[in-house]
Amino acid sequence: MNSTAQDSPPDVLYHYTSQSGLLGILQDECVWATKIHYLNDHSEFQLALDMATAVLEDLLASDTDQTRKRRIECLLNNLPSIRLLNVCVASFSADGDSLSQWRAYSKDVGGYAIGFDSAALLAKAREQGFALVRCEYDEEKQRALVRRLVEESLSQDFNMVPGYEDPERPRTFVVLKTGGDFTENLAKLAPLIKNRAFQEEKEWRLVSTRGITNERLSFRPGRSMLTPYFRFLLGSEVSNYLRSIVVGPTPHLELAEMATKSLMSQWPSRVKVESSKAPYRNW
Repeated sequence: MNSTAQDSPPDVLYHYTSQSGLLGILQDECVWATKIHYLNDHSEFQLALDMATAVLEDLLASDTDQTRKRRIECLLNNLPSIRLLNVCVASFSADGDSLSQWRAYSKDVGGYAIGFDSAALLAKAREQGFALVRCEYDEEKQRALVRRLVEESLSQDFNMVPGYEDPERPRTFVVLKTGGDFTENLAKLAPLIKNRAFQEEKEWRLVSTRGITNERLSFRPGRSMLTPYFRFLLGSEVSNYLRSIVVGPTPHLELAEMATKSLMSQWPSRVKVESSKAPYRNW
């Protein structure tokens, strides 16, 4: 994946979720990787698109080579097709007791920070066509990543034939693979470009790097629409991927921790259960 954030993750990464999320992960042996367009913060994906558009428009205005200008126009025109790609992500944090995360996941019911073994996540990621990458919050570095991707794409030979309507399927518009792998690679980079305001989340993400067809997507109810997601499989042995569970702020923290320990005793694994020390109250 085209990112400066290729450093190694910490030994444990935390996935913040609700009570039902914890139970779902343990019972279904998977994490939900949501299609990026349907994340809670819908502006995330647009941030990368806006940055790519700005870089391409600047190049188009300053470049004098006509062949290169046609290629730049091709990349610009093909940007809307990025919305047709199924890029799915699951979010983790290097911080297992983050105040901002508890505010997001402990509003109405107690939340959890599930500590995953990073090496196990990496192994599962390779098996299922995902990458585990750190998010980038610095705007200058973000712009450099996008510009490098644009320049690499412009240096390649690619097809500039426009899309067409499929004669066998009326009203079905076929988008040809123009600009090489530009839109595909931009779609993989976009989940890693986040606003600086969220940098305290210290986020890492599992990002799909191979095409996910619609047939492989699952769906869950959302606030206003169905939400597509991919079932990122963990395996049947909890001890192979789970290291700890932090019980989020709740008015009955001692009871919540006790219940969580009872739950984990049903699995033949040693998973550390502890309570949050964050000074947060929502009750």
